[in-house]
Formats: sequence, C-alpha cells, structure tokens
Amino acid sequence: MNKCEPVETSTDDLAQRGRQASYPLLAATPMFSEMYPGVYVRSARLRLGRSTSVLDLAEQWEALHRVWCGTGRSAIAQTPEIAAYRAFYRQIGLNVDRTPPSTQGLIQRYLAGEIIRPLPPLPAAVNLVNIVAVRTLVPLGAFDCGALAGDVRLDVAVEGERITPIGASSPIDIPAEVVVLRDDDKILSQFGYRDAHAQRVTEDTRELMLLACQVPGISDLLIRRALDEAITGLAQAFDAVPRAQT
Repeated sequence: MNKCEPVETSTDDLAQRGRQASYPLLAATPMFSEMYPGVYVRSARLRLGRSTSVLDLAEQWEALHRVWCGTGRSAIAQTPEIAAYRAFYRQIGLNVDRTPPSTQGLIQRYLAGEIIRPLPPLPAAVNLVNIVAVRTLVPLGAFDCGALAGDVRLDVAVEGERITPIGASSPIDIPAEVVVLRDDDKILSQFGYRDAHAQRVTEDTRELMLLACQVPGISDLLIRRALDEAITGLAQAFDAVPRAQT
C-alpha cells in the first residue's frame, strides 16, 4: 500500500521534449469546424505484435499515485490542462462534474486517495495508453482499426442516429448536434462521453488507432508529445510499428 510522497512533475517539460512527428489531423465536417474552431484531433496508427512477456505497469501507476495522492477534486479540476478540456466539454454540452475529462476521472477514482487503487481490468494496451494520458494530462483515445470503415472524422450527430456503447447489448439514441467521431458506416464515439462497442480495443487487437484532441489552451506540441509517449510504450511492450497514413 503506497502512501503519499511529494513528486514534482511538469507537462510543460513533457511538451518541450516532444519531437515533431507527423501525426495527421482527422478530417472535420464543415459544420463541426464552424461550431468548434480551434479544435483538432491528431491520430496515429500502429501494428501491434504479440507481447512476449506480461506487461508490468504497476511501477508507472505507483509513480502517478505519488504525484496525485491527497489532491482534492477542486485542485485536480483546476490543473491548467484539465481545466482546458473541462471548458471544451462544457462547450459541447457535457456536465463536467458528472462526465469529466477521462484524465480527471482516472485521477479522482484511482490515484487521488491515500491508498492506491489497482489499474482497471482493461487490456494491457489500453491501460498503457491511459497511463500516458494521465502523465501528460492529454486524454487519449484508442480504436481497433479492424472495426473501422474508411476515414474517421469529426462531425455533429443528426436526429435519429444511434450508438451501441461499450458493454451495452443494444443501441441508444444520440441527441442531434452533439459532437461525434464517425467513419463511413457508423458513429464511433459520442465525443468525450462514450465510445461504441464495435471498435473497442481487446487483447486480440492487431492494429490500433490512437487519437489526441487539441482544444484551446492545449499546445500542439503537448498533443504530439502524448502520442510520442504512447507509441514508444506500445513499441516496447508489443513490438508496435507505426503505419504510414495518407
């Protein structure tokens, strides 16, 4: 059981170390671009090999606990990077106290208490990506490329569209004009809120798409740094190879 130990960290330092990798921007429909100027999503695709050993993320998780243990909810919410995403979530109509940015949710639920809570029972690749997200304070998404049809793009939903969320057995309605990610066939995500079951990452995922959203107040360099870290970790753990994108 880990007790709180003060550890200094700086996402500014992380950003300054980011290399200028080529992470293409997702396409956005004219309606999305008009409603949400200055909001972009960078992406990366990787082929995953099979891990030859059990991935041990406990040490990295414990290091994050030392950073955040004993931190109150208000202080977490006021962290500049988290505050920037909270502002965007409010803009797209989310109640940020009930549906905070994923980084804030992970910190509050698992890392802010005196006693560390174990990593969620998720595929190792997902937990690795979540650790990078908390370390950089950039929410990261991950999709199984095998379930994607055509290009992924930012859009707003229209009346009558539906999504089957992760863990659900039947589809639910999506309100019109909420922000979504979609491919050529379907809604992939109600942005910042819920992902579809179809493209969830599993232990059998062999090709993965990483996503990082830039909002006002978050630098492009930090977005790239978060993707850099996630790709480096996946490369080490799964012999992942970045796939060229056009």
